[in-house]
Amino acid sequence: MAEYKEIHGTKIRNYTTNPDNPITGEVWYNATDNVLKFEQPNTTSAGSWATGGNLNSNRTDMATSVASSPTSALVAGGGSPGRETEKYNGTSWTEVNDLNTGRFSLRGAGDSNTAALAFGGYGLPPTGNTVTGATELWGGTNWTEVNDLNTARQAGGNSGTSTSALFFGGATDTATVGNTESWNGTNWTEVNDINTARNGARGLGLTNTAALMNGSGAIPTGGLTEQWNGTNWTEVNDVTSNHVQSAMAAGTTSDAIAAGGYEYGPGPSDKTEKWNGTNWTEVNDLNDARYYIAGNGTGTAAIANGGESPGYVAVTEIWNGTNWTEVADMNTARNGASTFGTYTNAITAGGNFTPGKSADVEQWNGSAWSEQNNLNTATNAAAAAGSTTAGIYFGGAIPGTPDRSGATQEWNTPGSIVKTISTD
Repeated sequence: MAEYKEIHGTKIRNYTTNPDNPITGEVWYNATDNVLKFEQPNTTSAGSWATGGNLNSNRTDMATSVASSPTSALVAGGGSPGRETEKYNGTSWTEVNDLNTGRFSLRGAGDSNTAALAFGGYGLPPTGNTVTGATELWGGTNWTEVNDLNTARQAGGNSGTSTSALFFGGATDTATVGNTESWNGTNWTEVNDINTARNGARGLGLTNTAALMNGSGAIPTGGLTEQWNGTNWTEVNDVTSNHVQSAMAAGTTSDAIAAGGYEYGPGPSDKTEKWNGTNWTEVNDLNDARYYIAGNGTGTAAIANGGESPGYVAVTEIWNGTNWTEVADMNTARNGASTFGTYTNAITAGGNFTPGKSADVEQWNGSAWSEQNNLNTATNAAAAAGSTTAGIYFGGAIPGTPDRSGATQEWNTPGSIVKTISTD
C-alpha cells in the first residue's frame, strides 16, 4: 500500500490545533486533541440563496460591465429616465453618479465596476426621442463625456473593453446600418463597414482587433456571420439555418457552437453548427429540437438544458465536441432559465414554467440534477454569473405590472469541513 508521503509528497504535519487554510484532502495531527484530522468537501450542506441588495431602479435593455467573479458589476441606463448607474460590490447595489445622457438600447464594454464604457442608444427626454451617439467613460466614480460615435445609433453589436472596443451595425432613426467604429480609449474611428447591415447582432471578442458577429433580429440576416481582423469584416460561412430566436451558444472567436433555436417556418430547431475560426459546419444535431435553451460550456464540451418545443421541456444534453448525448432531465421543465458555472458543475435558476415564472434552482454535477434552495424571487431572463460556490443573479422579468425586476440574489455553498479520523 502506498504511504501518505508517496501520494502527497510530504509527511503528515504536526499542528498545535488545526492549520489556518487546509486544502481539501489534507491530513494533519492535532496535538491538542491528540487525533489525526483531515479536510473533506462539505457534501451534506445544500447551497442557499441570499437576497443581495436590489437594483435601486428596475430596468431592461441596459449597458453592463460584469467581472468573471460575482463581486464586481456595473449597470447603466435602461428603464426611465435612463440615467441611473448602480455599482455592485458583492453585497449590495449602490446608486452612483448618473450617466450624463439618459437612454436605453445602449451598449457597454468593460469587465468590472471600476472601468467601463457606455455608448449609443435611444435617447430619452429631455434629450428627445431619438438615437444618440453619446459616449461616456466610467472611471470608478463618475461618467465623463468623451468623444461621440460618428454615427448615432442603437442596438448594434459590440465587443471589447473600456480602452479597446468595437461597435458595429445597429439602427439610426431612419434605417438599419452597417457602420463599424473602433474605440482606442480616446476616439471612435470609422472603419470598414460590416458587409450586411443589421441590428441586434451578437458580438464576440475581447478587443477592437478581433471579433466575430453572427445573427440579427431579422429573418433574412439571422444566419449571416462575419469576422473582424482589425481592419476588415470578412463574410465567412454562414450558419446554415436562421437560428434567429434563442439558440444556445458557447465558445470563443476560434471555437464555438450554436445549437437549437427557432427557425421561422420549420419551427423549433435541432440543428447544431460548429465554428472553427473560419467556417460554420453543420455537425450532429441535438436529440430534441427546442428553443429558449439554457446552457454553457465551450466549443468542445457544453451542456444544453431546458427550453421550449413548443411546450416547456426538461431535456438535458451534453456535447463532447462530436455528439450530443441525452442525459438526466432537469426536475422542472422550463425555458428562459439562467445558467452559471461550467458544463460539469452548474447552477440553473429561474425561467418560465407552468403556471408562470419559476423560482426553482437545480445543480448539475456532470451526471444528474439535484433540487437546491429556491430563488427568493421567481424570475426569468435574468443576468447571472459566477460558479456553483459563489454566484449572482439579478434583474429579469417577474409576475405582475411592472414586470421588470431590480432584485439581486446571491448564491453560495459552504466550503470544505474538518473531520476527525477515527483511531479506534
